[in-house]
Amino acid sequence: PGKTRKVAKQSKKQGELQIKGGAPGTPTSSDNTPIVNMIPPRGLGLFWKQGLDLQIVAANANVIDTFIQFQGKKFYSSFVLGSTDRNQRNLLWDQMVTKSLIREEAWFVTGDFNDLIGNEEKE
Repeated sequence: PGKTRKVAKQSKKQGELQIKGGAPGTPTSSDNTPIVNMIPPRGLGLFWKQGLDLQIVAANANVIDTFIQFQGKKFYSSFVLGSTDRNQRNLLWDQMVTKSLIREEAWFVTGDFNDLIGNEEKE
């Protein structure tokens, strides 16, 4: 009771996600469902609580890079879905290393990196 329930569904338009129960002022589709722009289908999605000061710095199918201000603290946060392709994964790591060299604020990185530490992790 008293909580807003959000339901996400893929839109018929490529690169669009619809969320029922969005914040007031959120753009809506013809059936009055709020629309959140997103990266291409099968990419990575990110949802956050209304009122959180979160800015999307960059996004692609494998990373959503954000800057967050919360309770007087400022930090970067990257949400990762690592590719199963080794070359794409190496490119992602190169990009992450480059970002680490230029960022001065704290940086939180989380997600599924699709990387094995050792052969014992293989099935």
